[in-house]
Amino acid sequence: MATNFSIPITGFLCSVVFDESINCLVGIVYRESRGRFQDGSTIRTSTVRRRLEHDAYHLFQTRNGSTYVICDWALEGGSPQFEGALH
Repeated sequence: MATNFSIPITGFLCSVVFDESINCLVGIVYRESRGRFQDGSTIRTSTVRRRLEHDAYHLFQTRNGSTYVICDWALEGGSPQFEGALH
């Protein structure tokens, strides 16, 4: 069953690393809606502007207006510890 996120999704990221030094995500993208990347391409997003939660999913919105769904983090138990407001 498909999940309705209620906002346009740019793509789905797997094996994601949050690069705190430049505030971006690096991961393997699938179903990228703008046609810029093939499934399985490794990408680095623009600067993360906002983090959202939808059910059990983390969504990240970037400076360039993209919204990515995080499928999984690169390391077992290695998801970042976020502080501050959740939007």
